[in-house]
Amino acid sequence: MAGHKLQKYDSTLTTWDQWRREHPDTTAYIKRSIPYNVRFAQAAFAAIAEMADGPIRPNDLIVGLEGHINARAYLWRELAKDRLVQERFEKQPILMFLSEDLTTAKAFVRTVAFIDLDFALNSEDQLVDELTGSVWNPLSGKAESGPFSWFGLQLQPIVSTYAVWFAWHKYRPDTAVYPAGGD
Repeated sequence: MAGHKLQKYDSTLTTWDQWRREHPDTTAYIKRSIPYNVRFAQAAFAAIAEMADGPIRPNDLIVGLEGHINARAYLWRELAKDRLVQERFEKQPILMFLSEDLTTAKAFVRTVAFIDLDFALNSEDQLVDELTGSVWNPLSGKAESGPFSWFGLQLQPIVSTYAVWFAWHKYRPDTAVYPAGGD
């Protein structure tokens, strides 16, 4: 298979509790001989998100995006400040979302039906587009109520990579780090 490249797919890094809320019918195989890793528990995500400001640390958790030319990393602790980032990446309007419990980040294209949307978070931690007031699920990207839901519209997920900074930077040393220099 020399010369071939694997296709990347959208994925979600989250806790089991958050996953089950979104996908209640999920079953999982657990091999008892593999020890449970607290690195992916809610308290561990919160500790990462609440780290003090400062320079990037090798073990900072990031969400990485790869475009056609550029790469950008979003520090988990920066996402935790506002939990909703709307900007452009390679001229495409995007949004980055971090759940209220600080466990789950998602990236989406903000263009729907050729319209660039702007969003806010409501009191139930859902996305609300400012144009129509439609309510969107921030984990699936699906419009759940309002005019955009009538047509079954969904935000397009962006394939992203969840990694620690030192591993991502080794893979993509050309990475720009949010918030400096959106394009």
